[in-house]
Amino acid sequence: MKCYRGTAHQIVLQEKVDALADWTRSTPGACQTGRLIGTDNPDRLGWETVFGHLEEDGVFGMRMIPAADVPAIEARLEARDCRFDTWNVFQAEAPAIRSALAQLDLTLPPGFVPLDRSLRQEASTIGRVQDFLVENGIAPFSGAMLAGLHGRSALTVILTPGGDIAATAYAYFPHNRHSPHSACAWGGLVAVAPSHRGRRLGLIVNAMMLLEAVDDLGAASVHELVSTSNEASRRMVRRCGLVHHPELVCGVATRGSGRFTT
Repeated sequence: MKCYRGTAHQIVLQEKVDALADWTRSTPGACQTGRLIGTDNPDRLGWETVFGHLEEDGVFGMRMIPAADVPAIEARLEARDCRFDTWNVFQAEAPAIRSALAQLDLTLPPGFVPLDRSLRQEASTIGRVQDFLVENGIAPFSGAMLAGLHGRSALTVILTPGGDIAATAYAYFPHNRHSPHSACAWGGLVAVAPSHRGRRLGLIVNAMMLLEAVDDLGAASVHELVSTSNEASRRMVRRCGLVHHPELVCGVATRGSGRFTT
């Protein structure tokens, strides 16, 4: 499925993620970071490979990196005129997620319904989701990623009574069989239409995505990434049972001094 949205640079990156999907699934140290080529172990992948992608793309993703390794990583990147921006990792095992969500009221507002799962892989659905993410300031994944063509995933969508998209969330498995995190899913792409905010839809769609990840996809654990300044998102993921793991960070290496934003 060749379905792309976003800026010209974002689309180029999505196309590359699709083109290298088999390489990412089979290469030790490689990691499917969604929007970018990435790693969960740069030493194992090889730093020349890291810098090769950085030179070509301007950005490179890093997931589940030990916080103790960050100073050395930053030094390597700074020596090549690159920067490293990080996000906090919130994670929980499947039983803890189920326990936390069982205590929440996840009733949708009257007339709001989940998208039928049978429609998730339709091109029209994928295009609508990508457009919705762009409209809400979130760089989308490629259509193939969202449709689950690169591996198990859970595209969660809540529709308004009129059939418009009200909220989204998404989960998939970033780490290949060579990684100690291979059974850990990533959750994100949480967005709520401005006209429907304040109705707990962000919490509900995030919870729906987490439940599907652990109950249907078989994730042993799930992690989400949150910036230190996003207190609303931090509260939401905590309510869903996720806990900040300061020993791990996720981030993006960027060529030059500018911060990469999704």
